Amino acid sequence: HLALGLAYQIVTSDSALTGRGITSVWTAIQDFSFGMDNWRSFEDTGNYRDLSRSIRCFRAAVSKDPDFALAYYRLGLALAQDGQPGMAIGALRNSIRADPHFVAGYIALADTISHFDDYLYPSPPSVPHVPIDPTQQMSTWQSHYTEAHSLLERVLDELKANASPTDRAEAYVGLCRNEMYYRDLKFVSESFPPPHPLLMEQYRQFFLCKRAEYLYSK
Repeated sequence: HLALGLAYQIVTSDSALTGRGITSVWTAIQDFSFGMDNWRSFEDTGNYRDLSRSIRCFRAAVSKDPDFALAYYRLGLALAQDGQPGMAIGALRNSIRADPHFVAGYIALADTISHFDDYLYPSPPSVPHVPIDPTQQMSTWQSHYTEAHSLLERVLDELKANASPTDRAEAYVGLCRNEMYYRDLKFVSESFPPPHPLLMEQYRQFFLCKRAEYLYSK
């Protein structure tokens, strides 16, 4: 273990790893590795015990290195898969706090914020129904749209040098989905005026999707 730890410290001192969210703390990478093993097992079997184990391992990793961006990122993905979008957003925010150039964190955070309300389920009949103010609901949706849009635009602008063609393609796809998702939500409330004509939004969606298609082809 001592030899492996020393070897890992040597490898992670390579500047080529900068911006990829890697930790130099050997004990943290051990927990992260166990978490990835459980995550892959969950993907193969669908066993939620493996998912729970992966969450515990990723949490252990970030407790040993609070600046381990990649572990926060993986923790966020696992929490989202577990139906905990609020906790997932918190972990993903920590991933880009730990490494402001960690592009994958921005993309995953934008996607989770954009689809936050997909995780909401109807209350069971035994729970009294509480009316929701449509104006307040629409304001929340618009806030989600605005933040997700801003995160993805940053990937394509300020972080362009750190983003691979695949990263940029995913950002364009995210923008397209965000536009389409928000367009559908706007029709929920007739009292909320659309900020742009529908036709212009459709043209924007088409451009974003074609741009993503071009980058994926490369």
